Amino acid sequence: MTTVKSFDEITFNGGGSDLMDPMITKVVDQINLERKGAKVKEALGFVDTRPLSSKETYSSVNGVNELPAILENGTKEEIEVSVWPEKGYKIVEYGGKITSSFLFWEWLKKSQTLKGASDDLKAEFVNQAKKSKKLMQAADKGMEYECTKVYTLGFDITSAYWPGSATPKGQPLFSNSHTIFATGWTFSNLQTGPLSSTTLKEAIQKHIDIRLENGDRVDQPRTEGYTLYVSADNEMAAREILNNGSKFAAAGTTSATENVFMFEGSRVKLEVMEKLGSYDKDGNMIWTKDMWFVVNKPALKMAEALKFIRLYSPIVKQYMNNETDQSIVDIRNGFAADHYGAEYFIVWSEWTSSS
Repeated sequence: MTTVKSFDEITFNGGGSDLMDPMITKVVDQINLERKGAKVKEALGFVDTRPLSSKETYSSVNGVNELPAILENGTKEEIEVSVWPEKGYKIVEYGGKITSSFLFWEWLKKSQTLKGASDDLKAEFVNQAKKSKKLMQAADKGMEYECTKVYTLGFDITSAYWPGSATPKGQPLFSNSHTIFATGWTFSNLQTGPLSSTTLKEAIQKHIDIRLENGDRVDQPRTEGYTLYVSADNEMAAREILNNGSKFAAAGTTSATENVFMFEGSRVKLEVMEKLGSYDKDGNMIWTKDMWFVVNKPALKMAEALKFIRLYSPIVKQYMNNETDQSIVDIRNGFAADHYGAEYFIVWSEWTSSS
């Protein structure tokens, strides 16, 4: 049995078979090393969160005010840390299983090795290992899809939580009517038009113009740079736009390798949103491949405005079912992916070819 070493690492509860347990353990260890879903959500700016209770809520706490003056022996005032509306979360659980044949189950009941097993049984053992890996990869893929959907479904309110939910202040994630408490002003994180040098500059200017609730400007990523997300379909076209009149942001080959450009005085890193324009198991497109996003990722992560919430790490079990005479490997994965003030740090638009 493995021990949990990180937020997304799969826990394996063995005990089903002396023959199967080592195989499942090996697969689990391999998937934990790859952790593709964990890498994707981190790349998209999500911060791992483990709540203290199922009733916990989060607000978009952005910006602080200076401390008030006090007399030498005066009483300190209670300061307001959060005066903004709050939003809860909803854990959704996912699960699946794979089952063996009756003959394979019979072999497992009395054997600790494959010695003496028929070729068919040996082939099924190998197949079970492959299926077990697919089962765990399916859990990882679900994480990637839901994190991507927080971006792609942010232009409308279609649910109370998860992708398509409102901000804590009741607006879609992408809106022309986000309000600023201190000033009463509004701001927009919607950009109009296809990706071009002009619209990219306008999107960056929107970032510069956005104010936090207390009226402060958002810290801009002058060192790290903005992140431009496009689909794999539009990566080459986006690269051409960034290359036109630009140069890599540093000497040598490092910036070229990392896709960092000095674009019109601002550092911009080009990243591909891999699942954008892909299809889920029901045949639904993860929205259009023509979306593009400009993200102030350092400020986004500092504010913890995109949260990936878990109450437990993914759990894999392997056991015998005496009712059906089969060996079963199953997985349970529960999480929430949601936004809490991310509107200050992401600008969205649609991308179409200019050719």
